[in-house]
Amino acid sequence: MGTARTGHGPRVEPVRIGLIGCGKISAAYLQAAPSYPVLDIVACADIDRPAAARVAAESGLQAMDVDALLACGDIEAILNLTVPAAHAPVNLAALQAGKHVYCEKPFAVDPAAGAAVMAAARERGLRVGSAPDTFLGAGHQTVRALVDAGRIGRVVAATAIWLGHGHEGWHPSPAFYYAPGGGPHFDMAPYYLTALVHALGPVRAVTAMAGRAFDTRTVGSGPDAGTTVPVQVSTHLSGAIELVSGCIVTIALSYDVWRHSNPRFELHGTAGSISAPDPNGFGGPVRVADPGAEWTEAPLGAGPTRNARSIGLADLCIGLRTGAPHRCNGELAQHVLEVMDALDRSAEQRSQVTIDSRPERPAPLPERPAPLPEGPASLPERPAPARTDWPERLRERSLPRRAHVVEPAPRLSGAAGEDPVVPGSQHEQEPLPQVLLGGRAAGGDAGKAAQLQTDVTDLKLHARLRRPIH
Repeated sequence: MGTARTGHGPRVEPVRIGLIGCGKISAAYLQAAPSYPVLDIVACADIDRPAAARVAAESGLQAMDVDALLACGDIEAILNLTVPAAHAPVNLAALQAGKHVYCEKPFAVDPAAGAAVMAAARERGLRVGSAPDTFLGAGHQTVRALVDAGRIGRVVAATAIWLGHGHEGWHPSPAFYYAPGGGPHFDMAPYYLTALVHALGPVRAVTAMAGRAFDTRTVGSGPDAGTTVPVQVSTHLSGAIELVSGCIVTIALSYDVWRHSNPRFELHGTAGSISAPDPNGFGGPVRVADPGAEWTEAPLGAGPTRNARSIGLADLCIGLRTGAPHRCNGELAQHVLEVMDALDRSAEQRSQVTIDSRPERPAPLPERPAPLPEGPASLPERPAPARTDWPERLRERSLPRRAHVVEPAPRLSGAAGEDPVVPGSQHEQEPLPQVLLGGRAAGGDAGKAAQLQTDVTDLKLHARLRRPIH
């Protein structure tokens, strides 16, 4: 097995990864993964075996049963892209099999399930990560840099707004969006809440009201087009969030709105305001307004500007090889899950709900040392595995386990199911970037961990994403 370079630092051995869950969002991950030489996605599984076979054929992976994939000694980490209700069970199964795990948002459908995953990871000394990773994009990395630099003074207020009409019009299997673990506050809130915590720190308390406009939704595409699915959750939620910093956030999330003109995400401070981009994307623009002045666009800093689903997983895998903490960590995801659950409970109980967890803000990405070109508009076709005996050989060989694991409850400097990449949106259509990743040790001591980034030259050297074992 070769090595992948993390930028100007040492080369590291790629991490072999098994994908569980071959639904719609898997395509976004598999498209972006070749930008990260540390990722070696080798196999996939799904309870829907034809779905796994289709993804395997399209992406040059080996289709396996879920149990066989979890038992495979040569796979170090699991990418869990199942539906929300399966996130925690699959995460637990992966940890019990001795594997690190990274899952799609939400982290779980209730805080107790998420806490069980975190406990299992601590007990076994394994890493856990979770989407969203869009806050690692240039848009929200720039927002973070402006806040940290005091550009708008002390942040006293913010707005986080996502209003739409649900996903049944384009998604062929939308039932899980309207089942427990769904609704706009479990589907879209992770993007907004994670961006808030990354920029401003953790949540202290929430108050909310919620309702729903329709008891059923009609599927608009795929083999089930024309059928209806029951709505079992609230589909409109409005609330207020108090951060530990004292900032008050107004949040609104809905599947009941046909069109709106509200800004998605804004921060307001004692010395100005920031208009931030959609947290469900990686790019900009980012605009800043001084007191009494009009908006001006800020130059974007570190991070990708286009589809980079997999950057959070890559950051975790670089951490496995170097010991650096990863940013899309379980503590952050669990806190966001607790906030989403608290919004739900507050609406039901008509009372304020406090949050006890206090994750630290993830370390920002380092500034890029030199401009790098954006990635190719399209990826070369991935060859299928050359060996027909690959599954047997995979089970016969085991890689040595690495000791680079996070200690229980790692502290970072400064801190379902299928992701709704709406057809036609910039997140689906834009080409891939060459992304810079960076590591920063606890307490902000940059000397404790090398600055780690993907190297554009490695894409040619490590186009071995689907290489079978020899």
